[in-house]
Amino acid sequence: MLKNLLNGYDAEMIKLESELSDLQTEMLRTESETTDISQEIENLKQYAEITELTREVVTNLIQSIHVPEGRKVDEEKVYDIEIRYKFQNPHINVTGA
Repeated sequence: MLKNLLNGYDAEMIKLESELSDLQTEMLRTESETTDISQEIENLKQYAEITELTREVVTNLIQSIHVPEGRKVDEEKVYDIEIRYKFQNPHINVTGA
């Protein structure tokens, strides 16, 4: 009986240690992401009040611009332009109307 209790205790300990390890790994990943986001915010602050769109500003902020074939909408040509920003979080969809 005591042996069964000890075996159950050992199994529970192993499971909890594994869960603790997983949580610690997740915590480190989250801290790293938070640091990355904080750094991005600091980098972007210099562009908060730009008054002129220069080549330097564009090359520092924009990774790529994709302009596909235009399509006709009510006799006007419409383009669905996609701009990928260097700072853009891949988990956040930023689209324009």
